[in-house]
Amino acid sequence: AFPLRLFLRHLGRRYAASRAPGGRLRRSGLALWFLSVGTLCLGLAALILIECLRAVGAIPASIGRLADAFVVSSFVAAFISSLSVSLLMPEQPSWRLFPLDDDIARRLRWYCHATALVAWVSGFAITLNQVARTSSALTVATEGVAALLYSGLILSALASLSLVPGKAGPVADQDAGQAEPAPVTSRRGGIIVLVRLLGHLTVLSALVAALFGYLNFALFLTSQMIWIALVASLIGLLMAFADDLATWVFKPEGRFSRALAHALGLGGNRLAQAGVLLSAALRLMLLAVGVAALLMPYGSNLSVFSGWYDAVSRGLRIGTITITPGAVIRALLVVALGMGALQVIQQWLVNTYLPKTDLEPGARNSVSTVVRYLGLLLVVLWTLAALGIGMSQLALVVSALSVGIGFGLQAITQNFVSGLILLAERPVKIGDWVRIGDQEGDIRRINVRATEIQVGDRSTLIVPNSELITKTVRNMTLSNPMGRVQLQFAVPLDNDVARVRELLLEIYAGHARTLPEPAPSVFIDSIANGQANFNSFVYVSSPRDAYGVRSDLYFALLQRLAAEGIPLQSPQDVRIHRADDSRPPAAAQAPA
Repeated sequence: AFPLRLFLRHLGRRYAASRAPGGRLRRSGLALWFLSVGTLCLGLAALILIECLRAVGAIPASIGRLADAFVVSSFVAAFISSLSVSLLMPEQPSWRLFPLDDDIARRLRWYCHATALVAWVSGFAITLNQVARTSSALTVATEGVAALLYSGLILSALASLSLVPGKAGPVADQDAGQAEPAPVTSRRGGIIVLVRLLGHLTVLSALVAALFGYLNFALFLTSQMIWIALVASLIGLLMAFADDLATWVFKPEGRFSRALAHALGLGGNRLAQAGVLLSAALRLMLLAVGVAALLMPYGSNLSVFSGWYDAVSRGLRIGTITITPGAVIRALLVVALGMGALQVIQQWLVNTYLPKTDLEPGARNSVSTVVRYLGLLLVVLWTLAALGIGMSQLALVVSALSVGIGFGLQAITQNFVSGLILLAERPVKIGDWVRIGDQEGDIRRINVRATEIQVGDRSTLIVPNSELITKTVRNMTLSNPMGRVQLQFAVPLDNDVARVRELLLEIYAGHARTLPEPAPSVFIDSIANGQANFNSFVYVSSPRDAYGVRSDLYFALLQRLAAEGIPLQSPQDVRIHRADDSRPPAAAQAPA
């Protein structure tokens, strides 16, 4: 058994160092491997030995109980020894799961081995006394010796925790395998001080009880302290492994996470959150099992969990609906398969089929969104069917929820229905330039509840879908993609207005972004105050070009009018009169 255990440990080290996933999982996995190999090798060796002796008739029925005690004691001793090795890692400090000093780890290893030996000898000796029906004095003496040995080992272990900490061993790097100093837990920390205090009080109570003749009570105290340490260490190891495994499985850059994200369309943050939630659930379950194991010597057992399991396996009854664990698992599988199939169909629509049609991008988005909504509805119905909820029960649930939807979710329902109307009638679509109130911009996305509009300063305006249905919306790119540019100005009446019209038409014709059809038009809008007010129009290919083209036309107009000597304002006569001057007023003309 011992050579096999060493060989399997060596294989575990090689696999963890070369092929195991990076990160903390390789350390917790190796520790769990050491625990399993050490416990099973020695325990199974003892079991095989006893069964072989029984097969050849070497063990009489009178000592069958003693043989069983030998097997049980071997399993317990192997478990204690293997648990200490898996947690302390005295020969491989870089793989140590919890931060401990090397010298303290070596000391604790020998104390744990000694505890395993005492547990094997005491358990076998007590059973031997019972089978041999020895005197009560010998049984009491055996229990007293065991209690004293346990007390000495506990005091030695507590004393090692009070030593001055040495230099910590390196801890394996999570990904690169490099070694770096491990954080050392302070021996003066609150938890360590509390453990030492409780340990000393327990040992002192056991010694006092043994001194007054209560050897059974002394043995109970020391064995319970060891039991608590074993359960706490095992649960700590399992919780660390569960946390590392859940985190690794849902690691965003992992192969499984990438495949799951591609199938379900989930982001890396969502998968990381799923890993954290799974880790929390597993650790809570392990913590509950640990508490139940600690309470076992006081009359509690795992029957509570078995009762919970029986109640859950029978199913949770809600009215006429019974939800069983099998139905929940089926529903989860249906959700995974349905969402994966929906993601594949959507990708095929968006990337393969729709680009080969004559639909514009807005129509393609509408088709893809409607297919997604229908797919989600089918997945929900399929999931409810997998849970055992038929259409009749679903109708009752919907009718019961209709009141709450009518009052509490009225606005959300209105926006959702408005979103469906927008996708069906398409008064606005993605890429349209719209104006709502005093805001205008381009529609970037139409969601279930609201529509995202990017305004001129590159910020996003989120408008509820009901606003686009119930209120006035100006869509400047709905039916006619052309834009119109309007120029208004005035010139004095003493100028050649025909020449002004010719100049304006030449400017329109010379601009690269103006359209020849519809033809530009120039009008005299009115004549007032000695000026002719011009109003002209020219068209461009898109309303988005109107503002920039209008600015270019104004620049060109000012340059051409200045070159032709045509002012945009008449000179004004300014006459100054002095109130105390009787002479005729002098006239002075000055251009304004």
